[in-house]
Amino acid sequence: GMVFAVYILYLVGILVSLTHFIAVILAYVCRGAAKDWLKSHYAFQIRTFWIGLLAVAIAFLLPFLAAGAHELSLALSDITVIDFPLYFLWFVALDILFVMADGRQFFLIVSLAIYVSFVLWLIVRCARGMSSLAKGKAHPNPKSWLFG
Repeated sequence: GMVFAVYILYLVGILVSLTHFIAVILAYVCRGAAKDWLKSHYAFQIRTFWIGLLAVAIAFLLPFLAAGAHELSLALSDITVIDFPLYFLWFVALDILFVMADGRQFFLIVSLAIYVSFVLWLIVRCARGMSSLAKGKAHPNPKSWLFG
């Protein structure tokens, strides 16, 4: 039924992101009238959407935030250790990252790693959810942050 369709939409969403939004809307709409054991799947699917959205947002924004922080560190380069020690150390650390490993590339690689981890996480979550669904069982841990 609809629970299975939501899992499939999440998997298709790896290639076509719009289906993630359709999936979560369906999960919200259908969970009210669902049987109790299916409600656990809907809860798991809704949680999957929000955790996944957070991961993708971090992966997307990280390179932009890193570039902005680097520009800010250049602008504040006159601050001394005595004035603002924590800020100074933070900006020195950012500068070291940018000098040692061309920081923009470093943060792009980190972003890519976060996104790939998200895709693998999503596939495993959906597989585990579909496995419980196929057995006719409630999802064992719908509040899980990891794989359920």
